[in-house]
Amino acid sequence: MSYEEIVARNVRFLIEQNNIEQKELSAALGISPQSLNNYLSGTRKFPIGLIPVVADYFEVSIDFLYGREEKR
Repeated sequence: MSYEEIVARNVRFLIEQNNIEQKELSAALGISPQSLNNYLSGTRKFPIGLIPVVADYFEVSIDFLYGREEKR
């Protein structure tokens, strides 16, 4: 599985867990709802530059978005 697929899967999980709409997240990220949909569906690659912004929005680590476990 590519990093884009893993990030998209984890962002979809966070959207569901936090009960937010994609248009709310896209506005917070400064992108169009269609762009977010394309990233989440795998039509387009999730931009690396958005990953820290998404992590900050959901207050999770970048490692979480990449599907890596935190080292303790």
